[in-house]
Amino acid sequence: MLVKIQKKKYIIPTSWDNVTCSQFQQLLLAKDIFDRIHVLTGIPREIAENLAWDSIQIILTAIEFSTDFTGLDGVNVYPKEFEGFDISQQPAHTILSVQGVIKSASNKFEDEFLKHLYCGVDILNIYVEQAKHTDETLSDINIYNEPITKWFGLMGFFLSKWVSFSISSAIYLTTNQANTKKKQVLKGSRRFPLISGLLNRLWRNSNKVQTIS
Repeated sequence: MLVKIQKKKYIIPTSWDNVTCSQFQQLLLAKDIFDRIHVLTGIPREIAENLAWDSIQIILTAIEFSTDFTGLDGVNVYPKEFEGFDISQQPAHTILSVQGVIKSASNKFEDEFLKHLYCGVDILNIYVEQAKHTDETLSDINIYNEPITKWFGLMGFFLSKWVSFSISSAIYLTTNQANTKKKQVLKGSRRFPLISGLLNRLWRNSNKVQTIS
């Protein structure tokens, strides 16, 4: 939907298909309707605050979809080939990068659910950027500019794996502190061989992915 305010045109999204991953993250940080309007439409807060209430209602009706994140649950389910993905076998630098993302987000949210949704985009970006090192065809992908409906399923997959891994790691550290002096056999990381290929396929077939109605 296109609107004109003070001789300037603004595009008002009417579904999650028109929302980027970056906008999705910023929505999670929005404090009120004016923040939400600015994130989704680009209309400056000071302008939105001075619009007639009837005009605000028109915009809010158009972006009403953005108040319900559960509407994304069935979007773009991850490929079954990812079922063998094991966080504990990933390189240490990857794990530290993701842990840094989660720690940083902890300062922005009190709500754990919103915090993890916000982190999900950054975690997905970490894996996509790493996949670019082995597959140059992925070089044009900028996750933050991509539609959230295109990547939400895979984002949720990585996020759920990380939540499970964090819980397991906490339990492991608690129950195995007494064994730290014992001889340990260390091993190198094991890269998931399908990740770059699957990301490539997902990207190329983006027009075929399921989207919400």
